[in-house]
Amino acid sequence: MTGRIIRKDLARNKIVTLTLFCFILIASLLVSGAVRIVTEMTGAVDALFSQAAAPDFIQMHTGDFDQGAIDRFAEQTSMVTSQQTVEMLNIDNANLAFAGRQPATNSVMENGFVRQNEEFDFLLDLDNQVVRPRDGEIAVPIYYLQRDDLAIGDTLEVVDGQYRKEFRIIAFVRDAQMNPSLISSKRFVVSEADFTELRAHTGSEEYLIEFQLAEGVDVGEFERVYQSAGLPQKDTAITAGLLKLMNALTDGLVAALVILVSLLIITVALLCLRLTLLANMEEDTREIGVMKAIGIKSKDIRGLYLLKYRVMAALACLLGFVLSLPLGKVFTANITLYMGKVEMSPLTIILPVLGTVAVYGIVMMFCRLVLRRFRRISAVEALRAGGSASGKLRAGFWPLYKRPMRWLNLRLGAREVLRSFGSYGLLCFVFILCVFLFIVPINLLTTVQAPNFINYMGMGQSDVQIDLRRTEGVEQRYTEMLKALSSDEDVEHFAPYVTAAYPLVTDGETSTLRNVQIGDFGQYAIDYLDGKAPQTENDIALSQLNAQDLEVAVGDSLTLLVEDCPRTLTVSGIYQDLTNGGRTAKASLPWRAEDVQWYLVYLDLNEGVDRTEKVAEYAEAFAPAKVTHIDSYIAQTFGSTISQLRMVVVLAALLSAAVAVLITALFLRMLTAKEAHELSILTFLGFQPKDLARQYIFRTLLVLVVGVVIGTLAAATLGQNLAGLMFASMGASRIRFVVQPMVVYLICPLILAGVVALTTLASTRTTGHIKIQNLVIE
Repeated sequence: MTGRIIRKDLARNKIVTLTLFCFILIASLLVSGAVRIVTEMTGAVDALFSQAAAPDFIQMHTGDFDQGAIDRFAEQTSMVTSQQTVEMLNIDNANLAFAGRQPATNSVMENGFVRQNEEFDFLLDLDNQVVRPRDGEIAVPIYYLQRDDLAIGDTLEVVDGQYRKEFRIIAFVRDAQMNPSLISSKRFVVSEADFTELRAHTGSEEYLIEFQLAEGVDVGEFERVYQSAGLPQKDTAITAGLLKLMNALTDGLVAALVILVSLLIITVALLCLRLTLLANMEEDTREIGVMKAIGIKSKDIRGLYLLKYRVMAALACLLGFVLSLPLGKVFTANITLYMGKVEMSPLTIILPVLGTVAVYGIVMMFCRLVLRRFRRISAVEALRAGGSASGKLRAGFWPLYKRPMRWLNLRLGAREVLRSFGSYGLLCFVFILCVFLFIVPINLLTTVQAPNFINYMGMGQSDVQIDLRRTEGVEQRYTEMLKALSSDEDVEHFAPYVTAAYPLVTDGETSTLRNVQIGDFGQYAIDYLDGKAPQTENDIALSQLNAQDLEVAVGDSLTLLVEDCPRTLTVSGIYQDLTNGGRTAKASLPWRAEDVQWYLVYLDLNEGVDRTEKVAEYAEAFAPAKVTHIDSYIAQTFGSTISQLRMVVVLAALLSAAVAVLITALFLRMLTAKEAHELSILTFLGFQPKDLARQYIFRTLLVLVVGVVIGTLAAATLGQNLAGLMFASMGASRIRFVVQPMVVYLICPLILAGVVALTTLASTRTTGHIKIQNLVIE
């Protein structure tokens, strides 16, 4: 009997049941997939760092240093288990050409040629094996595999004046230190002999002073000990924790968005269930009354309904989990490419399964909550509600003659919504979710792609950026570059900056405050979370993460050693910065050439000057400086993230439209069943099917307008706050969306309005054919 009842219900509600099944399936798929992304990402990062034997602390350095002092420090410090100094040969982009192509002179990436390390910090191939090129061979970073669509066997030519050297690509490198595009340095691996030859003809030397620490040692404590030892510390210092964060960040943003979409889809699936159950109960009122009248208990009737949804939810969740296995590869492809395939472990199976089980449990718990309504239905009320009049009257017996039907339909539709807005609140809530799901990924994508996103990287917005790193004779080249820019008629204005490191005195202990940018901050200004830019030589502004590390706020003081003399500075402002691990500062201090980490120039061109041509001209004239325009800088730095976000935007748009269609259809099915009596009266009074359809279309569109307004506001506020949470660990906790008004305020609402109107029309096309015997005559 139970099986027969379920089969009859499935046959009667095929489309609704199938659609609901699909939504539970999608919810299960996304939850399982999101958990899988996080699990695989965490496992892949840990596996890569283990196989590469990544260092725990790296101090970058340019110039002379005493290796003997570093060796003595490592031997005498119990925190250190291993130490090595990696020599890296930096070669300008203008001197490199892949597979016969033109050099990428506007690339922001710095190219470091190294030999394979012997103790730790290994560079791995795509099988996660230590790569060891022979003479004439080279292993190239994965970043260039994606950017230039390279293949094994392609060539890389190094050209510097009369010197030429061609390498054959034999592998692509996974580098625990420099994998992601967010890190602007990339390492190429060559043989010992080729490295020696290159060093004699081209490039500039940089050193990575690397340490592996004993288990349980706090990296922050070790950094303080290292700084107090007076060892090289003017360039950037990097910790393993920061490296793991940067490696996981690109896919972490995607995982966060997928989790958000998953939560919204689960919410929608539950609302679908509620509408479906209420519609079924509305249609089955008479049958429920009969069953209660013959003595069947409420819990037994509820069990019949639950059995159907228990089977459906179990099958949907199981299929969603199975589909997440192959489809999850789409989202984890970037993880696999950059960090390698994760070995299957119990956790990689158990956690996605638990996610699927959680979806099933939530669905069944919600079903039970909705079906408690059976307790409030009495047999007499159910039979009375399910009764019908015996008379058969012809539709239109009382015609409405000639009236302005269009305005009457609008009036009746609006009256129903205003009179019963509580009933329409559910539909409105779903439309809010749809709008939110539709708009937030779009806003996030346009924000990351926007030119002013450079402000979140601690930089002012300009046409062109010129970056000059420390090499031999860099001071003279910098002076000549500023002189050339001053006389260039194509330049509207420019501002030079230097980035230096200063000793920081805290409670009698000396450490180093790195990445302090010095210059005129009245030009190319950035937004501040609190306070303002430095105004005098006694002011300093800190990045958000630096302020948190130093536990200072606007108005507090810091003591720096400037030209070997203590100087107390007041924190004038706190800003956001996604570069250099999120730890930078800005000040107007005197500086010495030996303290400079790099030089930087922002410039704007006169109107009508071609930026691309000017960038190419400057790249040639100021080599080895990196010359880029801002759009290119963002595209290169966040290219992988942008690509992933585009995929999420398409997925979110499709899901939003599908949700709007399904919920509208289910809601109208419940509503027409509930309003059969009123529809009979309207039909009897002479309303045509198209009139009734117009009333329902106007009702749903009126609710949609409210949903669009609230959803858009929620996307601009709550969605913006969620974006801030995603970027907070990088150093930017207050993201302001860049909105494309045409897309957000016109195209998205029109798409949703179109699908809702068409769904309403399709769902109400038979409302005018309701039999008059549904009219109950009291």
